[in-house]
Amino acid sequence: MSQCKHFRVRSKKYQKYFYCLKLKKKIDVKKCSTCEYKDYKTQKKWKTRSKKLNKLERSRRSILTNDMKHCFLCNRILEHINRHEIFFGRNRLKSMEYGLVVYLCDDCHTISDLSVHNNYFTDLKLKQLGQAAFEKKHSHEDFMRIFGKNYL
Repeated sequence: MSQCKHFRVRSKKYQKYFYCLKLKKKIDVKKCSTCEYKDYKTQKKWKTRSKKLNKLERSRRSILTNDMKHCFLCNRILEHINRHEIFFGRNRLKSMEYGLVVYLCDDCHTISDLSVHNNYFTDLKLKQLGQAAFEKKHSHEDFMRIFGKNYL
């Protein structure tokens, strides 16, 4: 297909056709390749991570465990470290900042049916452990103010 910024694929009554915004009419694909008004789309740059986010990613620590060699859930020796932030989404950076990170094997992280990303109850258990560990260092009110939900 053409990469001209005026080229569009439209449909009418479930029939697809090619349309030129510059000429304002239906066109043939061959006609678009030889068009005198052909203008290519500019590619946007990919977003890069900020220095602050890179620093947080590298310095992730865990307040739940100091053992980076064994899986937190199944206690298997880790071949590849999967750092899992307990609170993800909008709370991911807060989770990294406060040390609510655990080290998991591939099976416990994503592969098996009981993995954190596939099983609600495993995820909930980690969130409860994370909240309890956070509340040992800080108060319950701080947890509610920062994360906004009670898991205990």
